[in-house]
Amino acid sequence: MPDYKSTPAIGQIDGNACWAACSSWWLKALGGGRPALSQMDLIVQYTRFCNDDGGMPPTYFLYNFCREPRFMMKAVLAQSAYWKDKPLPLGDRPTLMVFTYPLIGGTHMNVIFGQDKGTRKVTAMEPYHPYPGQDGKRSGTFVERSEQFYLSGPTFAMVSAST
Repeated sequence: MPDYKSTPAIGQIDGNACWAACSSWWLKALGGGRPALSQMDLIVQYTRFCNDDGGMPPTYFLYNFCREPRFMMKAVLAQSAYWKDKPLPLGDRPTLMVFTYPLIGGTHMNVIFGQDKGTRKVTAMEPYHPYPGQDGKRSGTFVERSEQFYLSGPTFAMVSAST
């Protein structure tokens, strides 16, 4: 399996750019003909679809952004309760996770990989580091988390590679 940690973590440039930081990291880590777009490239290209605060609504991300053919993504919306007692169906490649994160006040995104089905632990590329940090100075980091971390809301979304 590739060493996905060799792709440096990306810190989100502001409090609402997790979608851009995670998508940029995911595109670079997977490669395979996907464009290696920076966080700023993505923000410039998709800012018209963002809220006034710069966040991308999860519905737009899942039903439009993820269908961009050049990204080769597939998105699945899931019920958290269904996955409380069983490992998430992640596969061997990084997965974008759109989830409820009360600590930061709403919807957030990580990229997870390296699943251990026995312990239900994953490695996450967390773009909102350091917390609280300062806009423009976050570095992002890799952290180990339980899959349960992603199940606090009623639903979550997984975005994986379609090819």
